[in-house]
Amino acid sequence: MSTLAMSTTLIPFSSTISAAFMAAFRNDVLWALILGIILAFVLAFAMGANDVANAFGTSVGSKVLTLRQAYILAVIFETLGALLIGYNVTDTVRKGVIDLTLYVDKPKEIFVGQIAILGGCSLWLLIATLARLPVSSTHSITGATVGFGLMTRGIIGIQWRKIVHIVASWFLSPILSGVVSAILYIILDHSVLRRKNPFRCGLRALPVFYWFCIVFNVFTISYQGSKLLHLSKLPMWICALVSIGCATIGAIVIHFFLSPKLKIWINNSLSNSNTGREDSFEIQTISGINVSQDNILHQRCHAAKAENVDNSIIIEDDKTIDSTAKRDDEKHRLQLTDNVIPDKTFPDFLFAHIK
Repeated sequence: MSTLAMSTTLIPFSSTISAAFMAAFRNDVLWALILGIILAFVLAFAMGANDVANAFGTSVGSKVLTLRQAYILAVIFETLGALLIGYNVTDTVRKGVIDLTLYVDKPKEIFVGQIAILGGCSLWLLIATLARLPVSSTHSITGATVGFGLMTRGIIGIQWRKIVHIVASWFLSPILSGVVSAILYIILDHSVLRRKNPFRCGLRALPVFYWFCIVFNVFTISYQGSKLLHLSKLPMWICALVSIGCATIGAIVIHFFLSPKLKIWINNSLSNSNTGREDSFEIQTISGINVSQDNILHQRCHAAKAENVDNSIIIEDDKTIDSTAKRDDEKHRLQLTDNVIPDKTFPDFLFAHIK
């Protein structure tokens, strides 16, 4: 009974000490908390400035997307990627690089250390961005964490086996991505580019490539995904069925709705492009850069008169040549419609109000 009474007496006393300790701890690290929030936003800004080119550099460079469209898509989908499948990498960086058990009795040290990691990584990414250097934010945050661990606990504070796995992935990533890129190019080259009618084959292959893309993305999100959305608890067979179902629906929509609209848009773009070239030719002719048809005909008639040739023959022959040239030009335009994709940005029916 005495022990029970003593423990009952000590409980509120220990609670008071714990509350006082936490209050003092909050007062001591409040400045670091505010600074950490600011540095977190700075780091996110630096990562977006440097890493957005990895995802959308090729799309903007090939003029599939404009720069503004790429920014809007990056804001949407990179945020979704961080929320849906960013947990695993975040967990590795949080406790996989340094041994957190060595800091159990010193929470203030690990707290301030994380602020230093944010500051170091942010500063380096901003410097690299200003110097136009494409660097990896994963490399930067890992290096900053290792530097903090070495300064506080030495080599015993680093989980070197995990570091070896991370560094190995840095070397394997470009090799594997290069192999996958080469395989995809070979498939596209043989299934689309080398065909007699590559444009038509490309439209037919579009739903197939979208199907594989959607399957991969949906399965990545659903299998071992966000713990906040309880996606990590889903079994593999459910994730596979959901991925296949979403991909099939997406491929059907693309085949019956997107592909026909894409073909119409390309045909209209080619017609406008040809009209623009004809207008440019007429303007150049009027300005005297090129010799007009009437001028050429006048010169030919003058030469024929000198050779005692009937002018009507020259005029009739010129009309025949002009008619043949128009037919050839129309035939060439129809061939372009089937074989060439115009040099324009992403279809206007998808981004009607974004330029």
